[in-house]
Amino acid sequence: MTDQNQNVKAPTSGRRGRGCFIGLGAGLAAILGLLLVGYVYETAAEAADAKAYPPPGQRVDVGGHRLHIHCTGAGSPTVVIDAGLGDWSTGWGFVQPEVAKTTRVCTYDRAGWAWSDPGPLPRDAAQFS
Repeated sequence: MTDQNQNVKAPTSGRRGRGCFIGLGAGLAAILGLLLVGYVYETAAEAADAKAYPPPGQRVDVGGHRLHIHCTGAGSPTVVIDAGLGDWSTGWGFVQPEVAKTTRVCTYDRAGWAWSDPGPLPRDAAQFS
């Protein structure tokens, strides 16, 4: 009996290793598939949003990129409202019409916000001046 037990080999780890690689490959393929689906969805949704929500003003070229500016009213002086704290031009939606009753008023979106294109890099003091 002892001779028969000596001929029995323990299972090798080769099968276990191949199964691990197959599982790892399937997981990686699933992650890449989800990333691709997310990218396609975001691209389509961004195009649909651009069509559904056009900017209320106009986009003007400023050194190779376009900023959104919305001017209403007439007269002088022109009041320029700069949204701060991460807000954008529509944050002044209740104020702008009231100011426009007496003079020209413009709001704009900073580079990279709302309807404005991202500005050039690096964004340093020289770019802002």
